[in-house]
Amino acid sequence: MNLQLLFQVIILLLPWPIKSIAKAPPHLTKPNCPSNCGNNVTIPFPFGTGENCYFDQRYAIDCKSNKPILRIINLEVLEFFLEKSTMSVNQSVIRSCQDKITEASFVNLEKLPFYFSYHDNIFSGIGCNNLASMSPADHDFILGGCLSICDPRNKTDDDSCNGIGCCKAGVPWALKSFNISIRSINTATSSSSGSQEEGKCKYTFMSAEAVQDWNQVPVILDWWIPNSSFGKLEKDESHCESDESGPLRCSCKEKYHGNPYLHGCQ
Repeated sequence: MNLQLLFQVIILLLPWPIKSIAKAPPHLTKPNCPSNCGNNVTIPFPFGTGENCYFDQRYAIDCKSNKPILRIINLEVLEFFLEKSTMSVNQSVIRSCQDKITEASFVNLEKLPFYFSYHDNIFSGIGCNNLASMSPADHDFILGGCLSICDPRNKTDDDSCNGIGCCKAGVPWALKSFNISIRSINTATSSSSGSQEEGKCKYTFMSAEAVQDWNQVPVILDWWIPNSSFGKLEKDESHCESDESGPLRCSCKEKYHGNPYLHGCQ
């Protein structure tokens, strides 16, 4: 792909390994509840598919055509990472083929126990002479962004993402909703490269890995549970943490495994 012909705004997974959950032992789900949807996706409690299998409606999974769909936001779940209280979901690509300022919104997680992951995502832009910025869904101030420029004399194809053809910035903490704005800018090289870009499509999306599909890309979400509903969960074999508003996330300590939200770790 010629990077000088496209501009993309991407949330990419940082190159830190995340361990996948192997085939689920029975204690990851509630008794008499399906542990999988399809062949590969394990569904650990507090999530669940089927009545009385999930904590509440916000964690309900609908298994449709062997694909787990998080009902509350209607997104496909690609994988759960119980040990990190995160999940990978399929996010639609937002595209515009108009030669003007483009604005778009991502899925809104307000009032839900989910966040766009601060640790596992990064805001990136790919293309020439474009400014990408992120703002809150209900305000017009800028949360972050980056500038990507191109020089036709620079033919580098490396993956450094140093501002030439590609730029990146951090993702705000506890992000639940945001808008993206993409606009062309005038630079010293725009006269030589701008004519090649006029009328070309621009793409905005979140991605948790290298992009393979221009329709759906994965993004990592953090999830929590209500602290007051579970009481004291922390035991010798598990560890729990909460933020100021009270949501809770637990994990098994080293050398233990299981589901701390059900029968504990072993």
